[in-house]
Amino acid sequence: MKAVSNIVATIILLSLTMVLIGVTSAYFAHTTQYTQDQLEQQASQQEALRGSTIRIHAVGMSEVFVKNTGSRNISAGDMSIYIDNVPVSCVWDMQQLPVASVALCTLPAPCPGNGVLRVTAPGNEDAAVCESVQPGPAPVVTLVAPMSGAALVAPATILFNCRAQPFENITRIELWTNLTHVRARNITSYGYSLVANLSLNVPGSYEWNCQARNVQGEERFATTWQAFTIAPGTI
Repeated sequence: MKAVSNIVATIILLSLTMVLIGVTSAYFAHTTQYTQDQLEQQASQQEALRGSTIRIHAVGMSEVFVKNTGSRNISAGDMSIYIDNVPVSCVWDMQQLPVASVALCTLPAPCPGNGVLRVTAPGNEDAAVCESVQPGPAPVVTLVAPMSGAALVAPATILFNCRAQPFENITRIELWTNLTHVRARNITSYGYSLVANLSLNVPGSYEWNCQARNVQGEERFATTWQAFTIAPGTI
């Protein structure tokens, strides 16, 4: 009888050992998976930070142009503006800043001369000194192409090219056309020149112009709107 009791006790002990081994293995498996998930999440967060970088493209009197230099779109809500380390409210012209694009931030007041303007993003920050903006010449816009009187055949891809001077004073230049039969802005380029292709399939007479803006906030079109025509294509 005693031998039977010993056998039963041994079986119970072995069962308890197996249960303990199973519980321990499950615990370590869960811990290992949790650690691996945490590491993957941290790696993903680090990658998102590395891909969310910016650079100050230009600074006007009450404008800051910020370029997305990373590999991910950046939300306007993830960027902050500081002047001399004091947070400043900002009105962005887009809520999502696509890769390689430039966004405009309109400040509530002109950036003071020699003040330090800083822009922060999830992946980095950039700073620039606000220069005292002195009165200067208004923008002078030159329309390069298409030349006035140009005749094309539908469907047509039209190359628009314009630039403004003085180069160092220009913050943006915009293409305006009446492709929808109403004069309206089509494309904005941040800098002193613009080159863009637009496709047009509807025959008719059209006109175009460019408007430039300088650091003082002055805006000017070229003196004369250029006209061109689109003729029906051959059927």
